[in-house]
Amino acid sequence: MITEKLQKQLRPWLEIYSGVPLASFGLESMPVLLRSQPLGEPTGLLAIRLGQQSAMVVDDADLALKLQPLVDDLHPDTIFSTFGIFELSRLTLSHGISVWGPNWFLFGDNTTVSDRIDNRVEKISQVELTEVDFKEFWHCDPDAADGFGIREDEKIVALATVIDREPPVCEIGMEVSQDSQGKGLGRSVVTAAARWILDTDRVPLAVVAPFNVPSTRTLRSSGLEYMFQCMEGKKGRFHVPPQPLGSPTVGAQMYNYYPEWAMNKDIKEKPDS
Repeated sequence: MITEKLQKQLRPWLEIYSGVPLASFGLESMPVLLRSQPLGEPTGLLAIRLGQQSAMVVDDADLALKLQPLVDDLHPDTIFSTFGIFELSRLTLSHGISVWGPNWFLFGDNTTVSDRIDNRVEKISQVELTEVDFKEFWHCDPDAADGFGIREDEKIVALATVIDREPPVCEIGMEVSQDSQGKGLGRSVVTAAARWILDTDRVPLAVVAPFNVPSTRTLRSSGLEYMFQCMEGKKGRFHVPPQPLGSPTVGAQMYNYYPEWAMNKDIKEKPDS
């Protein structure tokens, strides 16, 4: 579990991230708050749930007025769900904003992240990062200043990148090539990245969606623990979450609960661009 000390340390960071004081978060209801400074591209909406506290932040006064009655009519638990994506987007799409989420924010400290580093992990230089195929390692950040990787046959097959967020937080992005998954390589590179962040007196963060079971397992096994979740407005196409990734156990048989004829035929393939 994330420690009380770390939560206290991160509260100022969370206020910077959201742009509003935590004292303005609601307990049983969710206020829709107007941020004085724009949230920035491509975000036009940010909803955060920290324990029993929650708030929605927008930078459009007209949208705030439209959203508050809807938010008042919904329990916060239902807002942070696929249902919430659709209900909020009913109002936000006319403002050019589609809602995505929830995303889980996981952090770690010296009590959760191991100091035992896989000796196969090596620091990846900025020059080498420019040669990485980020279409393959698409959860990693091409603008990262630092990277940690594992090679097989002289080729990077697992990579964790580190980018600076507002101090003291650094965010980790991780990907393992398809042919090398299931070997624990993701855990090794994430642990190395998290350990390096902690050794520089900063706090490691990773963001993951609930449907991504393998990545969530990897991040938790590296010592990162859940602190809060958010819904985010994207200025662009409306996307729906995919089916859950991964499986309960190796070899477990999985079946669609609905028959094929009952699947949502209105969902189109993701465009290339």
